[in-house]
Amino acid sequence: MGERDEMIEELKHFVGYYQQALHEFFDDTAGELKERLEAFYGCLDQNQNSLEEYRKIVGGLSLPAAGRDEPSGQIKKTPRWLSYLTLRMSRLLEAPK
Repeated sequence: MGERDEMIEELKHFVGYYQQALHEFFDDTAGELKERLEAFYGCLDQNQNSLEEYRKIVGGLSLPAAGRDEPSGQIKKTPRWLSYLTLRMSRLLEAPK
């Protein structure tokens, strides 16, 4: 197997890891958002919070940004893992021919 073929095989492995990480990221994110929505629905159903509290809850439904609750550890790590895989693939393609 030549160097180019080995590089192609390694890239295929990276793409597989990337696909798996993306799948896990979206599963985890969907699960976290579903929990937030269910909790919000429960609050609305009881109708015991102020409108300001509901505004805060709605603000927390989006993926966390500066000043909001942090995402779970795994969700937080996954984008870094995807960036790492992208960097590895880029470096592999920059390797001397």
